[in-house]
Amino acid sequence: MASPKLVARHQSTDYATQSAHVADAYTRLRAAGFVPYVTVRALGRMTMNAGWDPQ
Repeated sequence: MASPKLVARHQSTDYATQSAHVADAYTRLRAAGFVPYVTVRALGRMTMNAGWDPQ
């Protein structure tokens, strides 16, 4: 029986409020192999950015 492989995924948090900056952060970070999360600095609630579903 083969052992399961552990896959580590790097996460990144970026703080952006303008839609162009949000899109840029998601695009750059995904291209670099990160799992991006773009939010505002006030972390009292989770931010879901339209068009950028969590993966």
